[in-house]
Amino acid sequence: DKHISPNLDDYIKRKDAGFTQTLLELIQKKELKNSTVYKKANISKQHFSKLINEPDAKPSKQTAIALALALELALELGAEFVEMDVRRAQDHVLRISHDALPPEGYAQKPTLEEVFLRIRDTQLKINCDIKEAAALEDIFRLAQQYGLGKDRLILSGCTSPEQLARDESIVQKSTVLLNVEE
Repeated sequence: DKHISPNLDDYIKRKDAGFTQTLLELIQKKELKNSTVYKKANISKQHFSKLINEPDAKPSKQTAIALALALELALELGAEFVEMDVRRAQDHVLRISHDALPPEGYAQKPTLEEVFLRIRDTQLKINCDIKEAAALEDIFRLAQQYGLGKDRLILSGCTSPEQLARDESIVQKSTVLLNVEE
């Protein structure tokens, strides 16, 4: 069977397995070549080799996300979409980050473009939880570049009823989830 069991109990039992062991087992179960995985994750052969040859390897969050998307783990678990908190860093690059950070703090965060690149050839939908309204047009531009339309791009966070009333194109370009808070 080349698919991972979506049974949560299986994953809980495996929680003590290290990253390297888990990664290698997933690649083997999916009958993939290492080169297919690191290329799809857009990481270098050298970096990938370091990860699989060091039993106690602890990859960055960016690398772990890249590998999870390359292995299509969300789809395997039955997820229809993933949710990512999106911020526009001071250099205007869209980054995956829940919290606002100083400029140097964003350097280790994955970019939204990296995520779009990895999901464009899947059926996975993405919910961009927008942390700053100013990022909206950049998200649309990037989504269009990677062929992610209304059927796959979901927006939440800084999209407000007032903003939707002012700009009808938002709901034409994406599916919108409104956050209702007290």
